[in-house]
Amino acid sequence: MFVGLGHEIDFANARLADEVFVSPSLDLRIGRPLQLSVQHEYQRLTDAGEEIFTARLTEMRAVWHFSVRALFRAIVQLEDVERNPSMYGFPVDPESREVFTQFLF
Repeated sequence: MFVGLGHEIDFANARLADEVFVSPSLDLRIGRPLQLSVQHEYQRLTDAGEEIFTARLTEMRAVWHFSVRALFRAIVQLEDVERNPSMYGFPVDPESREVFTQFLF
């Protein structure tokens, strides 16, 4: 787990902001063939007490090794971002949610 508190640059608005960053993760190996992992990242940026954005990114990964040369990998990422449009100098969506997937054999 990683926890960060401090200042970060808000690149979209070219200013220094306060940041809270938390990133817990879990890795699990079941025997030799199966590996499972889950990682979550939470980031919140504020300026003068006003929230700029809150971002949450969750990644789930599974890898099954059939042999030394063959494996199956599945990755699913969930992204959830909430923005305060009044804190931006240009139009932004107040919310965005995305799901990304990757499957490899």
